Parts: sequence; structure tokens; C-alpha cells
Amino acid sequence: MVYKGFTASDIQMAIGISCSETLGNRAGLHPLVLRFTHNASPHQYVIKTKPLECFKWTHICVCVDHFVLSLTVNGELTWAEEIIAEIPLMCSYGTSDLCVGCPGWEFDRANNPHAWVYCVNIYGFKSLEPNEALFNKRREELMAWRSTHEEFDETELGRSGIDQLPNPLKMPVTTRATFDTRQVVAARQGVEVLCELLSGGSEAQRRAAVFALRNLADPAVTSGLRGSPAAN
Repeated sequence: MVYKGFTASDIQMAIGISCSETLGNRAGLHPLVLRFTHNASPHQYVIKTKPLECFKWTHICVCVDHFVLSLTVNGELTWAEEIIAEIPLMCSYGTSDLCVGCPGWEFDRANNPHAWVYCVNIYGFKSLEPNEALFNKRREELMAWRSTHEEFDETELGRSGIDQLPNPLKMPVTTRATFDTRQVVAARQGVEVLCELLSGGSEAQRRAAVFALRNLADPAVTSGLRGSPAAN
């Protein structure tokens, strides 16, 4: 959750899950819920394209690009929607304005923020005793560290008052190839893939393809390309 104050009415943006549903032969699937406030009016999106399971490690990336709000789950783009305006987070007198999304008067001078949400947990409808809470905390931290394949001290996990989950930005990765994504998208094969997504992809994929094609027409994007069909 993102607050501008200290009460529940001051929540400007929240990411959560709704009640579980059964899809096909799988039960306990929770649709993702995005909520934000604009002009003192709440707005909500319920995203059912990629439901989540509780107590399962899931990487969620919420991206705001100007007025486009997109959701990526485990590296897969699952949803994209245009929001009505920027989401103000801090607009107090005497301080710099802080917004999620690009305000209309800022245009390209604004930076695009990303929100990382990892480890979404729900523990029923009862309050937990301190020992129970620490037990669940240690279990979640142990599962998270084991998935990283890094060395860790198991005796240090489950301590009160400290977040001991691994940093998702520093997860070990193996470099397979290094390339300029702009050249790949601007190449003939990249344009053909975007056209295929426009004709037969899902709604989120079609929106993403439209945004990519718009960027190809932007001189600021193609100015650094050399020898690619889209830049000539």
C-alpha cells in the first residue's frame, strides 16, 4: 500500500487479492486487485487473467508508463489498462509533488516508477499469537531463500522486527545474451511479431503491441538505431 497520510482514508494506491475462486480443477485462486484514488474518488481494477495462490512465491511488477498501468506476473505481461489521470501521492504545500504516472504538465520530464511486490500472505480470519506469527514468518523466509539457491544462515530466520526476505533486485541470474531491445523490436521480425499479436493475441498482448508500435514511431526512441528498417 502507498499512503499519503496515516489513516485508512489516506490510501492512494493498494495492491491486494480478493476472495478465492475455483477455475477448472484448481481451487484457492485469488484474483489480483489494484485500487487507487484520484480527486478523492476511489477506483478499482479486478484482474482475473493471472490469479494468485497464497503461500506461493510470486513476483509481481506493477508499471505506470504515463497513463498506462500494466501488470507483470512472473515475467509475463498479464494486464494493461489506461488510467484516467496520474495518481497523486504527495501534493502538500511547500513540498515537491509526487505522482505515480506522468502528470499532463510534466510530459517527458517525469520518471516512470516501478512497484515490486513479493510475498503476499493471508493467515485466515483470526489474530495470531506472537509465536504463531514468528513461525509463519520463518517458514516464508525459509521458502524464499531456498528458491534463490544462495547460501544463508537458517538460524537467523524468523526473528521479530526485521525483514529477512531476499532482495528480488539482487537475485542471481545467468546472462544468456546482451542486445539492444530497440533494435530487436524495430527489425522486420520484431514488427511481424507485433502484427501477429495485434491480430490474434490476448487483450493485454494487443495493448502492449500497440504501445510498442507507437514507440517505434517516436523519433526519441529510434534516434539511436543504426541500419534498422524502422529507423531508415
